[in-house]
Amino acid sequence: MALNTKSEYNSARNHVRSRNWSGVICDLTCNQTPHGYGPSGVFLFCASFFIFRAQIVYPSRISRQENALGSKHVVCAKYLAQSYIKEVMRKKGKTNMKKRTTKFICLLLVLILAMSMLTACGNKEGGSNGGNTAKVDKPTEDREGNAIELPDEINKIAVFAPSIMQMVEAFGVTDKVIAIDTNTPMYVEGMDSVMQFNMMEPDVEKIAELEPDVVFTTGMSYQGNDPYAALREMGICVITIPTSSSIEAIKEDITFVGDCLGGDAVAKAKEINDEFQAQIDEVAAIGAAVTEKKKVLFEIYPLYSMGKGTYIDEMLSIIGAENIFGDQEGWVPVSEEDAVAANPDVILSSVNYMDAVSEILARPGWENVNAVANKEVYYIDNGSAELPNQNIIKALKQMAEAVYPDLYEYEDLMEPAA
Repeated sequence: MALNTKSEYNSARNHVRSRNWSGVICDLTCNQTPHGYGPSGVFLFCASFFIFRAQIVYPSRISRQENALGSKHVVCAKYLAQSYIKEVMRKKGKTNMKKRTTKFICLLLVLILAMSMLTACGNKEGGSNGGNTAKVDKPTEDREGNAIELPDEINKIAVFAPSIMQMVEAFGVTDKVIAIDTNTPMYVEGMDSVMQFNMMEPDVEKIAELEPDVVFTTGMSYQGNDPYAALREMGICVITIPTSSSIEAIKEDITFVGDCLGGDAVAKAKEINDEFQAQIDEVAAIGAAVTEKKKVLFEIYPLYSMGKGTYIDEMLSIIGAENIFGDQEGWVPVSEEDAVAANPDVILSSVNYMDAVSEILARPGWENVNAVANKEVYYIDNGSAELPNQNIIKALKQMAEAVYPDLYEYEDLMEPAA
């Protein structure tokens, strides 16, 4: 990286010619100038000095040593070091070069030691620089525990799960997506032109022809066999993310995807999770004050609900409601008799392939259920409720307002059935 202006270039040169070494160090360490390089700049300056010293004695080695440094800081440091050598040679002659160089190297070693001590103290007292991104090791296992080996660079991504694709969208890297599953276009805009595959029975040969760097899959694709086994055997990195059972696990999924993508996605994952948690806390603060909890039936399919150990059950608890099947475990089919006997105050449904609200209100034998009698039946956005990622916050707010309209006021909630 060259000095940005002629005056700055001349300033650095003049500091060397006048042997104003405090000015040289200032040029290298001052954070207020375009060519300020901090303590690391002092080290590079010293390293560059040794390179140019070596150039006189061992000219054949200079190229390899110079490439080893390979830093944008080196240009300025090299100029200053070279200028110093030329100045000594001009003023004192080559015969005094060795003596003068040795003296200066000693000075620089003292400065390096001083800077190292200052840097160590600074890190101990103030921690890492807020402007630097902490190095994050790449994951070596996917979320299911399978060993994975991520490539150094990820430029071509295949995503065979809408829930994961919405995460990738949030990271702002949809331009790298070369393949998706057939359901994704319903949940992520602008993906219609991307090549699509059946997530349950993918054409692995065609996927391989696209040469993806990574392939993201969901646990739903594995029903007794591994449809992506051939891709793994080809050495393609296939990553599995099972359906998370809790909000905390969803946040871990977001962090994991960010770590896999690397670069800016690592910090973006934290940003997404922080905002996600802040909105959850806002809803939870109101839900915690509810004393008379309403009983709720949530259907993700007609007569198919969930119990504890699911993120939707957790969401019902957050808004201050009681899941009528909270005593059961996982995703469960339920009988009409059990549902009617539980007599829910509110019924929520994320079924989106029909008018779920009208279907529930018209069920024979349900007319005396409180939710049906009072028309407390609501549709909750399918894409927000059933795709475990940061977007469940929309479903959480819809659920909150549907169950406790006097406590919560959010948008995007469908009106109750007339």
